[in-house]
Amino acid sequence: AADVLEKVLPNPTAEEYGLMGVANAAAAKDIKKTLAHLGKGPRTLTWLALGKSQIRAGQTQAGIQTLASGLPNAKDTETAKTAIDAILAHTPPTQQVTLLKGLTYKRLSIGGDYVLWKLAEADPTQSQTYYGQLAKDYPQSDYAPESGWRPIWPLVTGGDRTSYVSQAQRYLAKYPYARSAPKALFWIAKIIEKSSPAEATRAYQRILEQYSGSYYAFRAKGRLKVLSEGKPDPGWPTLGNRHDYPPEATDFGHLNILPPETDFAPGAMGWTLRNQAQELQSISAAEDVRLLVSESLGSLPPAVDSWATQVSGDRAKGLRIMRDALDKQAKGAFLANSGKTVQSSGTPDDLKLLYPVYFSQDVGPAGRRNQIDPYLIQSLMREESYFNEFAISGSNARGLMQLLPSTAKDVAGWEGMSHFQTSDLFLPDVNVRLGSRYLAHLHELFSGNSMPAVGAYNGGPSAMRRWVQASASFANDPDMFVELIPYEQSRDYIKKVFASYWNYTRLYSHPTL
Repeated sequence: AADVLEKVLPNPTAEEYGLMGVANAAAAKDIKKTLAHLGKGPRTLTWLALGKSQIRAGQTQAGIQTLASGLPNAKDTETAKTAIDAILAHTPPTQQVTLLKGLTYKRLSIGGDYVLWKLAEADPTQSQTYYGQLAKDYPQSDYAPESGWRPIWPLVTGGDRTSYVSQAQRYLAKYPYARSAPKALFWIAKIIEKSSPAEATRAYQRILEQYSGSYYAFRAKGRLKVLSEGKPDPGWPTLGNRHDYPPEATDFGHLNILPPETDFAPGAMGWTLRNQAQELQSISAAEDVRLLVSESLGSLPPAVDSWATQVSGDRAKGLRIMRDALDKQAKGAFLANSGKTVQSSGTPDDLKLLYPVYFSQDVGPAGRRNQIDPYLIQSLMREESYFNEFAISGSNARGLMQLLPSTAKDVAGWEGMSHFQTSDLFLPDVNVRLGSRYLAHLHELFSGNSMPAVGAYNGGPSAMRRWVQASASFANDPDMFVELIPYEQSRDYIKKVFASYWNYTRLYSHPTL
């Protein structure tokens, strides 16, 4: 586009120079020409592209200064975050606190909350102050709920559980939609189990109602077996040799993705809009459905967008569309009800777009061969790659189950695959075969316990062994063991995989948890 503009604009205005420069920067074109065009454009338009281009050209300090001085021009939060992240990426850690303080967050109409958030991360000794300031000055910020939570959780690990319960209850009243809300409620319930079992039972039931898709709903179900049924907590069970896999209802053509307003809206040839869209849906005519519904309704419902995107081949993007829509819907429901009890958002068909069954022809046999629940394989695959068989991580892990080439080579040897090549990891059948065999190996190392096996898949078996051996809570309180895993990524990974496992089993199978 920039090349075309240069040809058709013999005497560009300053704004046109700026637009050409921004286009060149986005396309990573000739850096000298990009800087020349950006330099002639209005700074209010070009500041972000100019700063990033200066850094790309090796003019790091000039780029940082351009980004910092341009921040007041940010028109939205994502632009401000992009600039702040670019500044921090090229600033030594020892200088980040000083630099962030210099951004004078109070003068930023957009992005000041993110400056405080990053300050809390960069200066842990003062994090409580920054979190408190963020929650006070930016109560509507997306970072406000988590800022309110960060100072509360240490009360549990520090032993002041009475204070935790009272503060967590106030937190839930203010931020019932927060990402940390189910965790806050779960630990209130677990702390009061012995002193107030009836109240703890109600709290666990509330988690199942309001946060039904979360990891903590999975664990609340386990604790209710203890309190309500007098049975042992099943922990993190997964089952091998499932006879209900693959589920029957995985054909996207049968999902109800259309909103109620399509029921009687007129379509072509005397059909209703729903009839017409469903006919196209049954033959996976994704773009036709997208066009028909958006033109008829004036917008594209998230379920239609997610379905069409997945059917068109971009599974990862389709899942993100549905995830973001349901998160927004849940927050809106909480706010609309002033924090009163609300049901979790999303119909079963919405959730099947968020937790779809893919590659069942490979997953089923791999589960039977390795005595691993295929829904656990499906869940791990979902969290590893969002079903993108060509995914490559920053550490060079590859394919659906994100195997490192070195690990895959070892497992291929166990499987007698003498002709294995690294490029084979992009073949779904090979990747699932090797990933499932490796997951079975990790189960063997941890006596069939799926929780440390899943954690080891992410953090490595050696690290997981160290954590298990060093922690008394592994045997005494496995819930606390998960919360205290030193690697945040592995800690969150266990929660994500078992949240997915919980959702797959409740959507497609008779829950056994």
